[in-house]
Amino acid sequence: MGPNYCVDVPIEASRALSGDPPVRHPRVEGLANGHPFRTRLTPRGGGALRLFLDGEARAAAGVGLGDTVEVEVWPAAPAANAAMPADLARALEALPGGLAAFESLSEAQREGMLAFLERARTPETRARYVERVVGEVRRRAGE
Repeated sequence: MGPNYCVDVPIEASRALSGDPPVRHPRVEGLANGHPFRTRLTPRGGGALRLFLDGEARAAAGVGLGDTVEVEVWPAAPAANAAMPADLARALEALPGGLAAFESLSEAQREGMLAFLERARTPETRARYVERVVGEVRRRAGE
């Protein structure tokens, strides 16, 4: 789909992976051509789900656009709550209600923001990313 590489999950498997009651973005882990990955599935309509394979998973599996990939997927073990990085905690404490606003976000939103911070390679970039996360928390708290 566009620049994203994905696999449509058959409806029966989608229902099994969604659980009961169904989870909109179920967390899964699996193997792509025998190489492990972890992700969340995305709804594609009619109760079916779609598996997007990121660049790391595609590289490990040795697949590209249009290639056939053998995928095995199962529900992931619950993720342990990631510890709040000290720099982000300080920045959120400076925002009135910032920590509470961050905690009120969905698990996926918090995880996404923490993963974004971890991609910073330099202290300067990390500081900019912390500012961006705080700005996003502020924006979402104002909604």
